[in-house]
Amino acid sequence: MRFKKITFTDLDLIKPFLKKKNYYISDLTIGGIFMWKDFYNYTYYMEDDFVIIKSNDGYLFPLGDFNKAINKIKDEKITLIPEQYLSLFNDKNVGEIDFRKDYVYDASDLAYLENKKYDKKKGHIKKFISLYPTYKVEIINKKNIKNIIDEYNNLARPVEKMAIYEANMALEILKNYDKFDFIGMILKVDDKVVAFTVGEISFDILHVHIEKANIEYKGVYQMINNLFSKYALETYNIKYINRQDDAGFEGLKKAKKSYYPIIYYKKYCMK
Repeated sequence: MRFKKITFTDLDLIKPFLKKKNYYISDLTIGGIFMWKDFYNYTYYMEDDFVIIKSNDGYLFPLGDFNKAINKIKDEKITLIPEQYLSLFNDKNVGEIDFRKDYVYDASDLAYLENKKYDKKKGHIKKFISLYPTYKVEIINKKNIKNIIDEYNNLARPVEKMAIYEANMALEILKNYDKFDFIGMILKVDDKVVAFTVGEISFDILHVHIEKANIEYKGVYQMINNLFSKYALETYNIKYINRQDDAGFEGLKKAKKSYYPIIYYKKYCMK
């Protein structure tokens, strides 16, 4: 098999395979594949019925016809298996991947924050509104995307290697936003971008790929999360919001748990 590096053009070839099946995890979406293609050195091989994506350590779960793809892979290691396909690997030594389960929420929970358990989140939102009453919201388009890019350094201040890579790829997506079928939102205060978020809808799930904010504005993350969730629910009639895994970062884990996920989409790897 001859594997090829993934480019913008290749995403259009891969996309139909993702539209046929819901793989649930954010790794197996257009955004998940593109965002991490260089970090994990993704390359791909394609035939009429399937796509095989290879990483540094092995193969992702194949897209399309599993039986045809697995005959090509043979006994090679598959390093990313969605939980709902575990039954296909009963005779293999398969284990759960540490830190690799996606946090999934009821969309109406994040949109309306009606349960008492969200009182603290609502408090942060009220604080934001009281401090910045001139705030406004815009849906990302080709006219306003330059506003985000110009303000990007105040929105993304990564330290760890993985976070630096993610921030750079998020900027790459912004610069090529018209090449993706994404939805996004900007939060402004006095016409200054203080937060933005970008997601991808797959079946009845919104996968949130990017969320950046200027933390000098109190309650800004709670505000953009709530506004975007409400917009996606009411505009696209989604049921779930996948905010991806925590990659082993304790701060991310705590933040994701604080919104009370209703599902954890686990990921597995052949040993």
